[in-house]
Amino acid sequence: MSEQKRNFQIGLFIVTSLTLLLAIVYYFGMSDFFTPKVTMYTVFSESVQGLTRGAAVKYRGAPIGTVSRITILMKQKVVLVEMEVNAESLGSNRRGAARCARQLQEGIANGMRCRLEYAGITGMKFIDFDYFGNPNDEYEEPEVEGEGLYIPSVSSMIKDVIRDITNSLERISRIPIEQISSGLLDNLAGINHFITDPALMEMVYSLKETAEHLQTSTSAMNRALKEDRLNNMLDDIQSSVTQFGDLMTRMNSTIADMRLPESTNSFRQAADALVAGQADISNTLLKMNQTLDSLKMLTDYLSADPNALVNGKKQPKQAALEK
Repeated sequence: MSEQKRNFQIGLFIVTSLTLLLAIVYYFGMSDFFTPKVTMYTVFSESVQGLTRGAAVKYRGAPIGTVSRITILMKQKVVLVEMEVNAESLGSNRRGAARCARQLQEGIANGMRCRLEYAGITGMKFIDFDYFGNPNDEYEEPEVEGEGLYIPSVSSMIKDVIRDITNSLERISRIPIEQISSGLLDNLAGINHFITDPALMEMVYSLKETAEHLQTSTSAMNRALKEDRLNNMLDDIQSSVTQFGDLMTRMNSTIADMRLPESTNSFRQAADALVAGQADISNTLLKMNQTLDSLKMLTDYLSADPNALVNGKKQPKQAALEK
């Protein structure tokens, strides 16, 4: 009985130990064997230095899988990288590997791409999934034998920077440095000749004298136009303006007292009366002229015969003979 009890305890200990061991192994990594995975691949036409098998695969920085294999394709001049992504990391259950693949395909259609990124300053790299492209961008699958779903890739930021630097250096190398230097030296020589020209020096001296005279004149004006004198001038101007205002007021009053509208009407009536009496005046003057002519004839007659006033007017001789 005691032997059976001891065997039972030994068996219970072994079973408990194995169960605990399996739980520890499952917790520290064996759980990946029971997690559904989605296999996918991509290709890079740039250097993958720092990317190794087991490197992380991330979606916007969140780990979703690992790199399972790296293959060099000499004929296509590319590097084939195969990956395994945990379906649960993308929100699918244990039976959702197909659903996970569909979600990845929808992401590719919306512009999702993979790119090499540096993991800190160690030089190690990982693959990051993000929406680096535009929705409905067209892409071609490479003619390689990969396993699983193809994920298009884009060049890394370092490659873009290096390409931009290379292009900039190439453009700089095409700049004619020697011609620019020669032209610059010629320009400097011309500037030196212009600066040392005696005519320019004479002009500068004349400008200097003009500036000195102007400064002297300004100082004299400042001395002449002191604050007190300026105040007096302003007072005189203000007094003149006031007097001018008073004069204008008096003129307005005088004009108002003159009653220009009534005077204008009177002058107009007098002019009309003068025009109306012009004919009478002309007749009177004509009669006066006739009267003067008669008086002149009388005067001439009396001068010739003073006795005419007593004897009367003489009759002509022919008239007397007829009688």
